[in-house]
Amino acid sequence: MLGIGLLFSGKVTEGSVATAGGLTSNIVSVGLLKFTKETNDRLDRLAKEFKDDN
Repeated sequence: MLGIGLLFSGKVTEGSVATAGGLTSNIVSVGLLKFTKETNDRLDRLAKEFKDDN
């Protein structure tokens, strides 16, 4: 939203807004992948513990 406002006001170029959006997207993706890996690791550990208890 901020990027769109700056673009329309003429303060930044389209390329700058696209680059910032791409960087933000990459940062979010990396964070979500890390969260997913940690969650999967926990589930694997719990499944192993459950299996070992039976």
